[in-house]
Amino acid sequence: MACIFLIACSNKLKHMDMKKILFLASGLLMISAVGFSQVNADPAKQTKTQDEKSATQDKTKVQDKSHTTTSQSTGTGAGASQSGTGTGSAGAVVENRRGKDLEFLNEAASGGLMEVQLGKLAQQKASSQLVKDFGKMMERDHSDANTKLRAATSKLGVPVSSSIMKEHQDKIEDVSDKTGKDFDKAYIDLMVKDHKDDVDKFEKAADNLEDPTLKQWASSTLPVLKKHLAEAQKIQDQIK
Repeated sequence: MACIFLIACSNKLKHMDMKKILFLASGLLMISAVGFSQVNADPAKQTKTQDEKSATQDKTKVQDKSHTTTSQSTGTGAGASQSGTGTGSAGAVVENRRGKDLEFLNEAASGGLMEVQLGKLAQQKASSQLVKDFGKMMERDHSDANTKLRAATSKLGVPVSSSIMKEHQDKIEDVSDKTGKDFDKAYIDLMVKDHKDDVDKFEKAADNLEDPTLKQWASSTLPVLKKHLAEAQKIQDQIK
């Protein structure tokens, strides 16, 4: 470019002295060199700038991906925690319900055995024929109810006790110490109180027992208990 400019200006250069020509030529060469240097430097600078920009974008993508993964993990963990809590709570409710059912069945089985033993005792020791007959009915009906309960629980694999609980055994011993009219009154008073409690418990069991077979057993036994209660109350009024 400088040479072209020098040729174009050859007529003017003829009228200039040597120092001015050299000075002008040097200046033009320096301008050309600087321009050339800048042209060559631009691609490298642009490449560096693009590399830096690309590196920055890659770093941002990595950070965004990391944040997204962490958020998803946190959300999944929270959901699993809530699901576990809900499942745990539901499981606890079920186990609590089954525990109450088993408690009722064991108490009912023990109470039935007590009724059978007291019925036999009434037939031996009662002074009133009404009490003797009531005792016979107790032995028959509660033996039947106990047999049906054992069959149902055995089929279901429910571990119901076949022994009498201490609270029921204490009642047997308390009544067995009596004789004559004292026995009649103690026995019938116990039958009234005991069957009131039984009717209340069996009504709840008929509604709340989890297994249909056991619920049916409670429902079918309930009318028998109500009959026993009515008979015991009638006798209680007659032997006062």
